[in-house]
Amino acid sequence: MAGAIHRERDIWRALVAISPQIVMYLMSFLTLGIFWVGQQRQMNQLQSSDRHLTWIHMAVLFAVTLMPFSTKLLAEFITYCTALLAYWINIVVLGVLLYASWGYAVRAELLKDDAGPLWYGKRDMPLARRYV
Repeated sequence: MAGAIHRERDIWRALVAISPQIVMYLMSFLTLGIFWVGQQRQMNQLQSSDRHLTWIHMAVLFAVTLMPFSTKLLAEFITYCTALLAYWINIVVLGVLLYASWGYAVRAELLKDDAGPLWYGKRDMPLARRYV
């Protein structure tokens, strides 16, 4: 691509040609940002941690490192269902792991004492106890 650029308008054409990839990158950045905010909010409610929670967060980190791959796959093959499925599986895995980390923190009683109902504290989270 760099060899074909000789004028300013060639750069604009090249940018337009890769615009689907740019859009996918921005979507993935925003998605990861949402998960990061969720994880930070969870971690702010922790009184302590343990080895099991650390491994759950390592799994979250692994799923985050897969995002560039699934994003590039979707950007390159945007019309294929398999690429879309791989991207969404990556997002679902991130969500499940984030939910699992919260459920574990509740069950292991790692939350601060003042973690209120907004955080589905120890008394208010029967679903997490049953399913996670």
